[in-house]
Amino acid sequence: MVDAWYIGRYEPLRNHQGNVIGMLYVGVREAVLRAWWMPSIGLPALVALVCMLVAGVIAFPAGQFDPPIRLWNWRRPITGWPRVI
Repeated sequence: MVDAWYIGRYEPLRNHQGNVIGMLYVGVREAVLRAWWMPSIGLPALVALVCMLVAGVIAFPAGQFDPPIRLWNWRRPITGWPRVI
């Protein structure tokens, strides 16, 4: 525990009267945690980036025309409203 950094937590152990009679320590070496955590965050971040790029590639051409107006104009003759062009 002296030659390495640890990520840990201390909690007091209490008896039935509430007096502290000891402590509980839970910890892991920081190097071990980083070795496990960093690769596990890399792949989801890469997948999210690729998904955002694909969504942008799909959304950009779709934004070049105005489909809601076209749909609204098709709806009007069915309901009897005058068609606006």
